[in-house]
Amino acid sequence: GCNDSYVYALDTTDGTERWRSPTNDMVSSSPAVVGDTVYVGSRDDNVYALSATDGSKQWSFETGSNVTSAPTPVNETVYVGGFDGNVYALNATDGSRRWRFETQNLLSSSPAVVNGTVFIGSTGGTVYALDATDGTERWSFQTSGSTGVRSSPAVWNDSVYLGDQNGVVYALNSTDGTK
Repeated sequence: GCNDSYVYALDTTDGTERWRSPTNDMVSSSPAVVGDTVYVGSRDDNVYALSATDGSKQWSFETGSNVTSAPTPVNETVYVGGFDGNVYALNATDGSRRWRFETQNLLSSSPAVVNGTVFIGSTGGTVYALDATDGTERWSFQTSGSTGVRSSPAVWNDSVYLGDQNGVVYALNSTDGTK
């Protein structure tokens, strides 16, 4: 993605442009590629599914606010955080909304999805663990920083790792959110 409102695909051998696909605003979200589909968010309030072959739009979903979070596709569902504070689960095939979870803060971190749980941090400093099937909250944890969590969680074994903007790194139990 680029500030010129395009998503680019480059040849891995020589870096030449293979295709470009337009959005209506800057693209600061990292893309995710699964199979023949590229998933990416844009500051035009949309999540896009593009053909990895030629960049043609397969579908788009309007969130109502900037999407700077990188989409996380898992098992036919694409999970993404919107700058409006909502976590979305979208059908990977047609972009229809499966569920939405409303947080109290902006979301710019990208979700991690492990063992049926979606983990995401918010700018208010709250880390959420959501059921990947229906979006219900399993637990939440408030960091000590009021400036928030913009880093994307990493999950390994039974721990969720992330840092807040006060420079504190946390290891949380992935099952119950205890520190």
